[in-house]
Amino acid sequence: MAKINSKVTMSDGTEIVVPHDENATDEEISSLATQQYNQRQSTSQTPAESQRLRSAAQGLTLGFADELEAALRNPSSFLGYALGLSDGKDYNERLEIVRKKLESYRSENPLEALAYEAGGAVLPALAAGLFTAGSGTAAVGTSTAARLAPTLMRAAKIGATEGAIAGFGAGEGGFGERAKSAAIGGTFGGLLGGVTPVATQQIGRGLRTGLDALNIGGQKRATTFSERKILEALERDQISLDEAKTALDEARQVGAQDIMLADLGTNLRGLGWRAQATPNKMRKEIQDALEGRRLDQAINIANVGRTSLNVDNLTGLDYLDDLATRTQREAQPAYDAAYAIDLDTSPFKELAKKPVIQQAYEEALDLASIDPDVSIEGMPKSLGEFLSTTDDDVSNIFMPTQLAHQVKIGLDSLIEKQIDITGKVSQKGRNLIKLKNAWNSKIIEQNSLYAKANKDFADKAALQKSYGIGFDFFKTPEKNLVKSVNSMSKGEKEAFRIGLVSKMEEMASSTNDATDFVKTIFGSPRKRSAIRLAFDNSTDFENFEKFMKLEASKMQTYRKTLGGSETAERQIQMADAEIDPSSVIRTVGQAATGNIGSAASSVASRLGSRIQGINERSAESMARMLFNTDPAEQRRILQALNQRRLIDEESRRKMLARPEFYSGVIGTTAGLLSGESQ
Repeated sequence: MAKINSKVTMSDGTEIVVPHDENATDEEISSLATQQYNQRQSTSQTPAESQRLRSAAQGLTLGFADELEAALRNPSSFLGYALGLSDGKDYNERLEIVRKKLESYRSENPLEALAYEAGGAVLPALAAGLFTAGSGTAAVGTSTAARLAPTLMRAAKIGATEGAIAGFGAGEGGFGERAKSAAIGGTFGGLLGGVTPVATQQIGRGLRTGLDALNIGGQKRATTFSERKILEALERDQISLDEAKTALDEARQVGAQDIMLADLGTNLRGLGWRAQATPNKMRKEIQDALEGRRLDQAINIANVGRTSLNVDNLTGLDYLDDLATRTQREAQPAYDAAYAIDLDTSPFKELAKKPVIQQAYEEALDLASIDPDVSIEGMPKSLGEFLSTTDDDVSNIFMPTQLAHQVKIGLDSLIEKQIDITGKVSQKGRNLIKLKNAWNSKIIEQNSLYAKANKDFADKAALQKSYGIGFDFFKTPEKNLVKSVNSMSKGEKEAFRIGLVSKMEEMASSTNDATDFVKTIFGSPRKRSAIRLAFDNSTDFENFEKFMKLEASKMQTYRKTLGGSETAERQIQMADAEIDPSSVIRTVGQAATGNIGSAASSVASRLGSRIQGINERSAESMARMLFNTDPAEQRRILQALNQRRLIDEESRRKMLARPEFYSGVIGTTAGLLSGESQ
């Protein structure tokens, strides 16, 4: 039987040439055309653009694009199938063809197919974000789990919902199979969508660190990196930017003029060490600055101690002499009133028999003859002759108070000769003091005005004694020191302060360069208690104590950054930071000789700083901020840090404000994959 060809136009406009018997019916010809069309569709390579469009549509419609396409191409067959009026043969055949094309495309281009499906899922994800009205802003500016929890829960919900819908849409078969795909898609969509906001943030941080490690981005990026690292260190030290500014200002108020940002916390000091250890242009400047602070520590402490205790320019014995002169001048009116009273000589006779009393009187006359403010008119040449009498029946002889006072002045002069340059009194001097006190007691028993003048204005010997107590403040037991200071007059208390400051200055001038001067004079409760006694009020002492703590903090910065013993760990850390040509040559040599393990270990040990993103530029930038001592520049640095904080918080806010966008894309993609796996 003869064969002829007939042209048949299919529903999508495709023309099929069908060879058939010349007596074949129209139904038979149509069936042959359908078979040929289906075979061609299942085996032909459709243009990639069509499959990309189909993949994107799958994401856009949450997995229902294949069914929509089949329904649109065969509307009557789909309607009959949906209403249960027919088997929907044409609709199901078309659906099978579309799915086979998608499967073929996914098999040949898996990554590309996934990208297009995920890209298509963006629009419904955006819609979900708009639907929530951006309530993700609750988590702005924080990384804590408590603050992120609402955002992550919402993101997980969106991811699970879109994952379930996409899984159901991408599933094949009956309701049971599709429900299984929906469950899988919802589970993975919820899990992956929930962690996406945090994961995105961490990925971004990791990318930044990688760029920093490779020294990509120039000085601007290095500055940004340095600001973020300092903000991290401040957060770990639990110091806000406002607290840092206050701490720097208060440090200068109590005397620490060369305070640095690195001095404020342990983590800041650690970052300062890393900045200094990494080769950069600031290293020499940092070393000089820290070394200079260490060398100047003792004299700075002595100077601040002098200022805090309100001690004038003169110190040592020169100041003591000046103080005695001023005390005598201020006391003169009170003593002039006391001199108007004459004293009964009887109580003085036994003491006057001692040759040293006559010697003291002669010493006093010699001093009075020189002093323009003292008159010796009417004073006897010999005290012994004046006090003696041969007639026991005559009335008692009276002695002017001023004459008795001159004897005491003479004793003071003799005592002064028994005090060495450090203020220490000899044994003879201590006996003279005892004699002088006995003589003085005889005066005050008869002259209350003289007693009051003595109480209000300490004499030179008492000032010298107080000075010596202050000079030996770190040797005297605390109990004895408290008792002595509490009984001091105003002048004696001043002399005590002068002695203490003089000791500080002497120790500062003779201390070894390697000495921690804070520990030398403030390193024990007894020493701190002694110094506390020298202050007239607790506020001044507390300010000085703050200053000393800052000086201790500065020493910690020095030791962390430059000093201390170089243990094996520190040597490795130094090697981490300093990657020099010789180390590279050494590592290459190890690898070339087959010692791969050593080479790998060497590389790892030298990449510590690089892995953290620290390079020459960022190290220099960090050093300039951490070790700066200029107040105006420090304020500018803190302002820049605050600006960086605000910018980063705004970036995080924008990212977290729409977590539904990320979670929706992830959820839809998870659902599509779960449907495809069934």
